[in-house]
Order: sequence, then C-alpha cells, then structure tokens
Amino acid sequence: MKKARKIKYAFVAAAILLVVLIIAMLTSGPSRRFVEAVNQMTDLGSNIRSYYQNRPGYWGLNTGIVTSNKIAPKEMIKGGKLVSQLGEVLVGNGAEGNIIMPGARTFDIVYTNLNRIDCINMVGFKFKDEQYLGLAGIKVLNSEKEIDFAWGSEYNIPVSKFQAKEACSKENIVIWTFE
Repeated sequence: MKKARKIKYAFVAAAILLVVLIIAMLTSGPSRRFVEAVNQMTDLGSNIRSYYQNRPGYWGLNTGIVTSNKIAPKEMIKGGKLVSQLGEVLVGNGAEGNIIMPGARTFDIVYTNLNRIDCINMVGFKFKDEQYLGLAGIKVLNSEKEIDFAWGSEYNIPVSKFQAKEACSKENIVIWTFE
C-alpha cells in the first residue's frame, strides 16, 4: 500500500514538473508567429529596396503598389491586402501608409491594432544582425504616448524588453522605418 502511494506521488510530481517545463518553454523567448512576422517584415523591406534600387527614391510606394506588383512575400498577400501573423500590414508613409511623395529616401512598414503583448514582443524582438540593415527607426503610437526608437538616441535600437514594455499600451500602432 505504501509503495503504491509513493508511486502515485512520484507520478503526480512528474506530471507537475512536465507542466511547469512546458509553460517555461512557451513563455521563454519569441513564439514562432513573431519570428515569422519579423522575417516577413525584413523580407518585405528587402524586396521593396530591391524593387526601387534603380530609382531616385520611393516615390509612389504604398500598400497597393506592393500587392499589385507582388513585391511582398507571397504568403502575405491575401485578397489584395498585406497580412502577417499579427494582422494587417500597411506600407508607405506614416501610420496610414500614405503614398510616398517624390524625393523620399525612407518608407514605413506599419502594424496596426497590436495589443500590448504583441507590441512588446514585436518592438523588443532581437533581430539577427543582418536584419537591422536598412532599419532607420521604430515608432510606437498609442493613446498614451508616442515613442521614437532610433540609432544612438535616448530610445535606442535595438529596443530592450524593458523599453518595449514602457512604450506599449493596450492598443498600438508600430511603424518600422527603412532606408
């Protein structure tokens, strides 16, 4: 009887340990959807730069141009819109993805309606070194504040998890600016 009770307690302890390990694995580090969203974003940025490489700027660039000319990774184009694992994506100038005017040397990739957790994970994501190439800045907009992250500024790139938590609120727009 005692032996059966010991086995039962050992089994329960092992089950609890397994659950704790699974939770730790799920919460430690970026999920696959964030890795995929970031990879799509950096691929999209590279594709746009390649498409415009022989032009003097990004004149005319917007989401419609990206989808109609199939500049985006094909899994992002759905029903004439750009979509990632985190929702709709806009391309152009500013939070609305406005068409880029003549002479512009940068373009924005915009993630709208991000909740706090998605914003923190996206803004605080640690890129591979080569993925930072061409990144000029990251802006977080919400009802409480607007924070610009840039190279060598008070809010520096790469963004720490602490800074991402400080910047993100309940509903966020995250704008990635590329050169």
